[in-house]
Amino acid sequence: MLQAVSDLFLGYVRFDEKDFYVRQFRDMKGSIDVSKLTIEPFVTYAVACGTLLARAHSQSENAAMIAGYLGSSGAFDHAVVGWSLAYADQSQADFVLLTAAYSELSA
Repeated sequence: MLQAVSDLFLGYVRFDEKDFYVRQFRDMKGSIDVSKLTIEPFVTYAVACGTLLARAHSQSENAAMIAGYLGSSGAFDHAVVGWSLAYADQSQADFVLLTAAYSELSA
């Protein structure tokens, strides 16, 4: 679903009168260590991830239902950003409490 064009190396094979879909088990094409990215490459990476996620959803059988639910305003976008920032704040607060508790136990 994520590919705009089919991969030429993917396909199918037939064994003992049974058809099998053949695909690559691991991409082996490398990965990105996001902890080492500065802000601009990180934003580019985040946009690419969001674009791929949007492509997958747009090609699902529920795409029309999802589009209808979300509508054309930015309300959903703003709600997700607000939730994400609140979640990040809570994660940071939890981390502070955890490290403080660990420090007390270690002392």
